[in-house]
Amino acid sequence: MKNKNPLRVLLFCGWGYTGIGGVEGFTKNLAESLVKEGQNVSVLTHKLKNEKDEVVNGVKVYYVPKVPRIKYFLPIYIIRFLIIFYKAFLIRLKNKIEIVLTNEPESISFMPLRLFGVKIMVRGFWLYKHLSIEVESLVKNKLLTSFLKSVLRLYQKTVIKLANAVIGVKKEDVVGLKKITNKKPFHLPAAINDKIFYPSNKQNKDILVYHGFLRAVKRIELLIKLFDKIKDRHNKAKLYLIGGLREPYTKEYLLSYSRYKKDIKFLGKKNKQELGKLLRKSGIFIQTAIDFGNSPTEAAACGLPIVALGNFNEDIGIFAKSEREFVNEVVRLLKDKRYYKKESEKNKKYIKDNRSWKVIVKKYIKIFRYISRTNKKRLF
Repeated sequence: MKNKNPLRVLLFCGWGYTGIGGVEGFTKNLAESLVKEGQNVSVLTHKLKNEKDEVVNGVKVYYVPKVPRIKYFLPIYIIRFLIIFYKAFLIRLKNKIEIVLTNEPESISFMPLRLFGVKIMVRGFWLYKHLSIEVESLVKNKLLTSFLKSVLRLYQKTVIKLANAVIGVKKEDVVGLKKITNKKPFHLPAAINDKIFYPSNKQNKDILVYHGFLRAVKRIELLIKLFDKIKDRHNKAKLYLIGGLREPYTKEYLLSYSRYKKDIKFLGKKNKQELGKLLRKSGIFIQTAIDFGNSPTEAAACGLPIVALGNFNEDIGIFAKSEREFVNEVVRLLKDKRYYKKESEKNKKYIKDNRSWKVIVKKYIKIFRYISRTNKKRLF
């Protein structure tokens, strides 16, 4: 599609232009959807191997050197931030960037671009919630843990206040953002690629599945404990865990929480196409993570009922307020065909009507246009 007045947008993604992972998949799909709408799109990301700057499906992709993770998480990687800013500045000059869309962790790198009239949009409200738990699991010194969590909270408040606009993916994110900034947050839920995630009639209802990074914020130990209680009541149940393991988690450590080790499979990290195939062969998506995330919506698009432990304010899913209720709901889905079909059909319809990229990309363009028209002043 040709556009006489295209938006000039830079998207940032932390770990490669691969489409693997929630943020990576979002960035790739949004970038390519914007290009189809006639927009001028650049993506900045870290090298995973020896990638060079390239054009992929009309998207200009730029790479910065990968900064190795530090064993004990440090909230501010000064070198990492400076490298990102320098490359972003060059991209801004070359492509006349108007708007940057980034997630919270590296967003401080882009704030100096405001001096040049670039609008900075920050997406999410998960940084403190997630990374404080990561800190607690990795750092054993209580004083250091408390200090790092304080820095994380200060960093989050700072970048949200500095941004021209903020986007909450979940409704609870919007509520949290309103407490920090006087800017009205936009609510834009995650979109689903319906060419990859779609229903089939080959589902094995007895397979319970979870996908995402297997780390502290996902509470996988608890998920495995609850699987054992489900297995006690439905002997055919199996659990598939899809995603990379992150320190201090190991397969042996997690299996130590189960009496049914042979019925739990660790399938490792998968690309989106592989993930879609696995979900279409599974039966129920279950999770005990501290927030809802994008993984359940991908499963819902494949027709899986969703059972999550927590009181989430979302439009799809069965939300259990207690561990006992969680087990009861999963067992009911396993044994009650009508209940299973009702939840499956409800999820498929909701995703089709509300979460396709055709719907979501138009909302992003509308917001980008609005932001680009406001406060045109620049210092340089």
